[in-house]
Amino acid sequence: MKIRLSCLLLAMLALMVGCSGDSNSPVGDTTTKNQVPGEVKGVLDANAPSDDAVMQEMSRAPVAPTSPTDFSLAGYDVYCVTMVWGSLWNASSAANADSIDWSGSLSLFGAGEIHTIARIDFEKGQDSILAASVPDTVKWASVTNGDYDGLSFLVYIDHNQVVATIPRITFATGPITLEYQAPELKKLLEYYPISNTAGVAVYARQIGFRPCPQGTIEGNWFGGEPDSGIFRGMWLNAFGVPEGSVQGIWRRDTSSFGFGTLEGTVTASNTAASVTNRVIAVLRGKWTYDDPRLCPTCGQGHGYFEGSFWFTDNASIDARPDGAFKGEFGSLSSPPMITMPFKGKWQVSCPNIMPDVPNTVP
Repeated sequence: MKIRLSCLLLAMLALMVGCSGDSNSPVGDTTTKNQVPGEVKGVLDANAPSDDAVMQEMSRAPVAPTSPTDFSLAGYDVYCVTMVWGSLWNASSAANADSIDWSGSLSLFGAGEIHTIARIDFEKGQDSILAASVPDTVKWASVTNGDYDGLSFLVYIDHNQVVATIPRITFATGPITLEYQAPELKKLLEYYPISNTAGVAVYARQIGFRPCPQGTIEGNWFGGEPDSGIFRGMWLNAFGVPEGSVQGIWRRDTSSFGFGTLEGTVTASNTAASVTNRVIAVLRGKWTYDDPRLCPTCGQGHGYFEGSFWFTDNASIDARPDGAFKGEFGSLSSPPMITMPFKGKWQVSCPNIMPDVPNTVP
């Protein structure tokens, strides 16, 4: 790990340490990176995102898979990094603290991306995230006046890429520059003072096992025709965020009373791809009913459906399915309807990290 301080700040620190004969002085207690004051730990505890929050952010703004079948992003080492700067401790002295400009950047040197997932005490009109032209750098403007600011990041490092040096991140600001190699981010808690009240606190951890993507589907199952109908709905991730719209056709199998087939697609949403209605998955399955009131020619009542899906940028539907879905439509407690709600769930099969999991929804 590397650290660089401005010449002025080095002189200030030397003066503070040299003039203090008290070994219990705040600066004396925090001049090494391993001595993190309790106040600073409290700030990090209050602002670092939880594991659930990290998983939700990963689902909302995923990176591109390292390969077409890397649906769990297993090709990445993922780290959550929280950095807080400003007046973090010795609060009684911070009231008269000087203004400090912490504008700077966090950059990744290696194959991957950095995503900002939380802003910490950014004041509107004073602190902001600045535009960056590359996905491996985040830039910001930040000034503290006796308070603190900070950011939380997700750092994605593609460990399948062969690089000449160990991937590293660099936190660069006017007062201080810090540099960490990727292995240091697995478990990290550090504090670097630049005065008797101000400094930079860093908390990082590696995000471990990431389950195969899964979620729910919901919408309406439309009957009314003798041998076929349509279904329309939403394809949602595990946190209920829409990832696409579902549409398709169900047909009655005339050779098998009460059974039928279905086929459909998932169209991208919440992305630029939705402008062109890009199909991201193809669905194939079957349906049946268990309601004695069900009309065998119009699909009223209550029933079940299940099937498989294939991502369109992975392989043809003749290949092994990428995942499975199942659910139910209609209601046993309501009168038969031509339009019936449906709900269900889907799950990707991830043989690269879970080879023994069958290609069915649990």
